[in-house]
Amino acid sequence: MNRLFDETVGIVAAAILAVYPLHVYVSACFEYPQSLFIFLFTTAVLLTTSLAAQSSYLRKWIYAGLLLGLAGLAVPTALTAVPFLATWLLVQGRRKLLRCAARVTTLILCCCGVVLSWSLYRYNTASQIALVSGCAAENLFKGNCTLAWELGKADIADVYEKTGPPPKYAKAYQEYCAVERAARSVPAGSARDKVYYAAVKRFWVERPSEAIALLGRKALLYWLPYAKPVTKHSADRPLTRVIQLGTFVPILLFACIGVILSRTSWRSLMCLYLVIASQWLTYSMFLVCARYRSHVDALLIVLAALGAVVGIRSLKGKFD
Repeated sequence: MNRLFDETVGIVAAAILAVYPLHVYVSACFEYPQSLFIFLFTTAVLLTTSLAAQSSYLRKWIYAGLLLGLAGLAVPTALTAVPFLATWLLVQGRRKLLRCAARVTTLILCCCGVVLSWSLYRYNTASQIALVSGCAAENLFKGNCTLAWELGKADIADVYEKTGPPPKYAKAYQEYCAVERAARSVPAGSARDKVYYAAVKRFWVERPSEAIALLGRKALLYWLPYAKPVTKHSADRPLTRVIQLGTFVPILLFACIGVILSRTSWRSLMCLYLVIASQWLTYSMFLVCARYRSHVDALLIVLAALGAVVGIRSLKGKFD
């Protein structure tokens, strides 16, 4: 989008994204829709950014809401960015607050319309009440129990089922299994979700210090440069981690440079910052993994391209 970046930055970002190893791997295997999601999500973010100019075209607000809703159906965590974006748009339109509030409401209604339409379809076909796909309650529990300290991965319990837990995690594994048995004893849906939510509430009420410490650890692990799986597979090799380190670390570094060099334009880029922050906070509450962060990597690549291009131009200007 020319309002944020020039053509050179866009070309550099597209070239990096096309060969970014994590996206190539994820798109080629079990999460092949990732490319479609990145397209929907980034397009919605850029379109929302253009709305900050208080576009008079109502259709743009409708399109942005629809795209955010579609992105949320692909990856539900995208929906947590909507409140951040809506608040930002309201702040941007404070001089014409009533008009802006009406347009932001339109955006939110369009987003909710997509999600609710899918929910009604699922209810009519499977008799299940759920706003989005996925297992939010179960994943929230798996990310907020003592067992989550073990690499913070959901499949560690599957490993312990076969090998048995080490003494250090024996009690945590027993507590985990007790909640799982209670959850599986009731039908899938709201009844099962209540079991998981109750377990999460107990964890935070009875062990607040541990819960806060675990949350902080997951927030740091979100930025781990390489995937750290529990179960072993052919793709988990030292070379794989070296490739991930060698690609993500420079992108993160140049993204930070891009933020610094474009600090005078921070208001224009605030939309990107809010989206990245919303996804970071959301996944820190659940489970973290490099592939869960991969859609944010697309936005980091844009900022990294900005940092590289602006930095090179600055250096070139000094030597000319």
